[in-house]
Amino acid sequence: MKTSGYKTRYSINYTRYGLLFSLFLLSYTLIAQESSIFTKKKKSFFTNWSEPKKASVMSAVLPGLGQLYNKKYWKIPVIYGLGGLLTYNVIQQNKNYVYYKSELINVINGGTNAEGYSAQQLTLLKNQSKKWRDLSIAGVVAVYVLNILDANVDAHLKHFDVSDNLTFVVFPSYYWINDKPIGIIDCSISIRF
Repeated sequence: MKTSGYKTRYSINYTRYGLLFSLFLLSYTLIAQESSIFTKKKKSFFTNWSEPKKASVMSAVLPGLGQLYNKKYWKIPVIYGLGGLLTYNVIQQNKNYVYYKSELINVINGGTNAEGYSAQQLTLLKNQSKKWRDLSIAGVVAVYVLNILDANVDAHLKHFDVSDNLTFVVFPSYYWINDKPIGIIDCSISIRF
């Protein structure tokens, strides 16, 4: 009887271990299925975007990055040169505006100006500095927007056909009306296949 009890005890243990082993295999199978999802190539943020949209967003984030994406490297110094020049002008004109404004307040309160300007001249200089500062700010914004538009248009035209099969021809023509020649410039577009 001890033998049968001995086998029974081990058969129960085998059953427990068999159950644990089968659960382990089941969980391993589930993990293997989950891991196959993670082995797929992950898509990047820009995967479903068109080239013009990528270039526009890149230029909006960092001016010149869209031109770098389009491989128009020569445009990057132009963008930063214009932007830097206009930003410098904004800073200088703002300094002038603040200076002339404080000098105007000083002259109105009975003080004197070091350069000898009158209140009317200081008012004109203050208004002129403010106008130039505001125009320079508008220029900085225009350079930024044109940077984005340029990147977008370049990306659209990246694969545009500019071969010799596409031509634009302008030539003079003469028409006779009532026995008098009348000169007309004709424009034609021809496509050769």
